Amino acid sequence: MIDVRFDPAAFEQLIASMPRPETLSRQINRDLARDGELRLKEKYSGGPMSRYLTARSGKTREQVRGIVIGDAAVISVSGPQVQLLEDGGTIVPKKGTPVRNRQGQILRYIPFLRFRLYEPQDTDTPTGRWVMARRVTIQARHPVRDTALEVLGDVGLFLDQHLRGAP
Repeated sequence: MIDVRFDPAAFEQLIASMPRPETLSRQINRDLARDGELRLKEKYSGGPMSRYLTARSGKTREQVRGIVIGDAAVISVSGPQVQLLEDGGTIVPKKGTPVRNRQGQILRYIPFLRFRLYEPQDTDTPTGRWVMARRVTIQARHPVRDTALEVLGDVGLFLDQHLRGAP
């Protein structure tokens, strides 16, 4: 025969030792925001997740923020061409490349983008060959969306951490 007894005092003590739901939610959101910020900065640094991009100046990485607003963890980033990297798109010339005469005067503009390619050893300034193109298509890489999905997958881990760490 198995004798199972319910001890109300022990149950009350267990409930009292657990963190309040509001406190627990705030702690988990703080952890999610911090984790998301670190992961997204890694994606913008050209580290092991270099399928997103290779860092040049670090301007975008410096703009990554993980914050808690109300009852939500928010990962935000602003910087040069962040929306284009996230959703993809086509870059077309606004004015074009100037055609100059021998004296350096602009004769007309031709509708081309003109840019220099980056070499592997380059940091801020490209040193590769010059390229002219009518348009450049950038594939969507989704660094922000992928980071958010990765972090959401860890909600259970953070919840478990905080529940186990409760006194």
